[in-house]
Amino acid sequence: PTSPRISRCPCSLLSDRRARGRYLFAMGMVWQMAALSGNERWKGLTWGMLPLHASGVAACTYHFFYNSPDLSFLVLLQAALTLAGNTTCAVAAARLASSNGWTPSMLNPFDQSSAAASPSAAASDPASAVPAAAAAAAASALAPAAGSPGGEEAAEEAAEEEAAARRRLAGTSAATLTRTSAVLGCWVYIASTVARRLGPSAIAAHGVALKAWLLLVLAAEAPAVAGQVLCSRRISRGDLHGARALLLRLLRRAGVLGGATALLLLSLAGPASSFLIPSDPATRESARRLFGWAALCTPLVAPNALCEAVLLGAGLSYKYLALATLSTAIAIGWLTGIALSLRPDVSSVWICILLFFLVRLATSAGRIFSGRGGFGEWEWRAHGDVRA
Repeated sequence: PTSPRISRCPCSLLSDRRARGRYLFAMGMVWQMAALSGNERWKGLTWGMLPLHASGVAACTYHFFYNSPDLSFLVLLQAALTLAGNTTCAVAAARLASSNGWTPSMLNPFDQSSAAASPSAAASDPASAVPAAAAAAAASALAPAAGSPGGEEAAEEAAEEEAAARRRLAGTSAATLTRTSAVLGCWVYIASTVARRLGPSAIAAHGVALKAWLLLVLAAEAPAVAGQVLCSRRISRGDLHGARALLLRLLRRAGVLGGATALLLLSLAGPASSFLIPSDPATRESARRLFGWAALCTPLVAPNALCEAVLLGAGLSYKYLALATLSTAIAIGWLTGIALSLRPDVSSVWICILLFFLVRLATSAGRIFSGRGGFGEWEWRAHGDVRA
């Protein structure tokens, strides 16, 4: 169970090799863009991607020899090449963007003057020249009125609206970053806790079950994409009855899809564990049991993703979801430590993961069907009512 060969399972190494092949293919396509577009700076982007490819090769080499201590220098080399590759790609992308008329001032999403005044941008995209010219003409037509009292008031109102839009954008971005960081941080903390307290055999079983589960569960989240777009469109039009009916229909389909995915995951438990962990019966049996816990989590993922996507699409629950997800992640991390202290088995971790999705589904579904932040508030807004 403590063999170093368990520290890197075959599916991970095979995944790395395939990723390297796809990356080389992408580099070749970027190189061909130079000939298709007539812009030689596309080739510079290909050269900028080369250190990142070398970083992946270093990682594959290290894992191919089962993370041998004699090759530990490859870890440092991989980190250095990753830093260098990120830098060269950023420089190459900036050079490519500048050749198409991009300027740093365009990073400001509220400043339209740079886009309207850039002749190179208009030349590279003729379709954008008409609205840009119209915006410039409208601005010049309104400029003489700025000196009048009415013009000054209009300018002040526009400045206030722009400042409010900036604050809303910053708040939404911060909430989205908080929510995403909480989810990823929870996963990283759980994995590190398993590795630290239970050792390499447990983390190998956890890794095999987790990767097989993620491979299937991401496909089960497909209804969330459709639900966010279609339900948000109906909500924006005031068709709340249609949005609710569509959401319920998608929730039923998401539940069916999640159940089918869970059955598929259960059927793969034995074959996948035997194929990916052939040399350690104890670790193989542990992974097989974890597939059962992963199957229990699966029917909860798609409905939760759908409810959260609709809430985000409606644009009124960013802060709520960020705070709810952050508090849930902190609580689950704390419970994971307690569970492993009381029952030091990797299945205890998956019980906490199951609880994590249960709480998230309860908070998102409760919000969307409530009178505060969900259909109730959307109905008030649609009828022009004002809440205290």
